[in-house]
Amino acid sequence: LSVKVEDMNDSGVNDTSNNTFAIKGSIFVLQPNGTESWVNGSTQQIQWKTIGTYSQQIELQYCNDSTSPVWLGIDNASAGSDNQTVIYNWTIPDDITSKAKVKVLTKENNASIDVTDTSDNAFKIKGGVTVIEPNTNVTWFVGEEKQIKWNSTGTVTPVNIRYSTNNGSGWVNIALN
Repeated sequence: LSVKVEDMNDSGVNDTSNNTFAIKGSIFVLQPNGTESWVNGSTQQIQWKTIGTYSQQIELQYCNDSTSPVWLGIDNASAGSDNQTVIYNWTIPDDITSKAKVKVLTKENNASIDVTDTSDNAFKIKGGVTVIEPNTNVTWFVGEEKQIKWNSTGTVTPVNIRYSTNNGSGWVNIALN
């Protein structure tokens, strides 16, 4: 861009900026921003907002170690309109960490207007566990050998197997697996 200033009554009185310049917008990660704890395999929303208009798609990335980030691609998505909150549904990878961050960046291929932002604070990607057996109102008898079964989502090892006789107020270890 350049600017020209001219006297409305005498067009011969004018000046034009000596160099071109750019008007740079901004982009903000709204979610995740540091308080989240997302389970591997679940679908969660990445949210961002751009200020200004961008014709190209936004690149979405994440890192699993915000202290020494190596950015991994998630996808590309629409930049959205000026000041619009945009949502991308992300299937959380099996990349267990307490130091994850998301980065969003414009891809206009012009350093004078491209912008980027990352999560303000690290968030967690964690595994999940679901008890399969026993999970109904059953009675087990002393001396019987029974299996305790569970499904895990993501990397969840080892697990600590415990039982409670007081509705979860206290737990006794059975085994580490």
